[in-house]
Amino acid sequence: MDTAVFDPSGNNNGFPEPGEQGLQLFEALYNQGAITSTQITARVTSLTTGVTIDTADTAYADIAVGDSGSNTTPYLFSIEPSVACGTDMNFTAVVTDSVNTYSTAFALNASALLPRQDIFFNDMEGGAAGWTTGGNPNSWAITTNASHSPTHSWTDSPAGNYQDNTNNWVRTPAYDLSGMRRVELDGWFKYALETGYDYAYLEYSLNGGNSWNPTPLATLNGSQDWYAVNIDASVLDNQSNVALRFRLQSDGSVVFDGIYVDDVALSYEPFECTYAPLPDAPTLVSPADGTWVSSPVTFEWQPAGTGAPVEGYIFFLDDSPVMTFTEPITTTTLDVSPWSHTWFVKATNTSGASEPSPTWTFDVLAKLFLPFTMK
Repeated sequence: MDTAVFDPSGNNNGFPEPGEQGLQLFEALYNQGAITSTQITARVTSLTTGVTIDTADTAYADIAVGDSGSNTTPYLFSIEPSVACGTDMNFTAVVTDSVNTYSTAFALNASALLPRQDIFFNDMEGGAAGWTTGGNPNSWAITTNASHSPTHSWTDSPAGNYQDNTNNWVRTPAYDLSGMRRVELDGWFKYALETGYDYAYLEYSLNGGNSWNPTPLATLNGSQDWYAVNIDASVLDNQSNVALRFRLQSDGSVVFDGIYVDDVALSYEPFECTYAPLPDAPTLVSPADGTWVSSPVTFEWQPAGTGAPVEGYIFFLDDSPVMTFTEPITTTTLDVSPWSHTWFVKATNTSGASEPSPTWTFDVLAKLFLPFTMK
């Protein structure tokens, strides 16, 4: 099951961000059954406060066995500006076809994804880089016996095979992962371990290495030449005192070469929210609609009490933009010619201009000059 989001009414970057309205959502369904799925309809529901469904119902074309298909018309949903950037938005969809009713669940993140960034990368070429060793025997070391790139790696037993009853490790320094999400570990491993008896573990600590979680991120056994690993380490998301270690543990008989570790990177997925909702239309104050005034005329308005923050205004006189303010200034004074005029104002921010305020009319009194005669 895959999802796709389009935001033509927002900043059109393909990501759902707080404040965006009318987001288009497509969900692909996969037919794992024994017959073609027909007469498919679906209804989606939001489970997240501040995320509203504007169009909940859709339909699908027939989906053959083993094929997938997306809804023919999009679901529409909106995200309130109050939803925090990076919030996981949870949805359920109830799907009905000619045979049965099914439920699906999925999540979207209220943010724009950025390229992954390394928390650390260690290719073992620059020395220990803060990594430390321990255990019995304390034999982990950087070696040139084998490597992925270019000449160095960590290994548990650089002098040859590991010993019986080994329990030793190499560990990283502690890292602060606060605010980081979707953490992954990548690396290159090579190992030869007694199948079914001797193991290497990738373990993690959430208290800087004072204790280690009993459920490892990865468990290695048997034999494997150099291969790339990509490990979901999201259990480390937003943790403030994370350490990792590679630990080898053997039984009392039969030994092999052990494990080599190279080109290890811990990374996360940054995100941002760049969409700024448009401000609401301002409220006009004076001159009041339909009044007579004298020139120069002082115009006054005020920001709406709702909507996004205002950064400036555009002042329109007789449908022409005559003044643009890059600060939230709410008054201006102008010389205006006699007789009838109209005025309105738009509020602005980085996303653009609001809808116009109501248009008001006013009349400017003409200055009369009476003839003056001297006797």
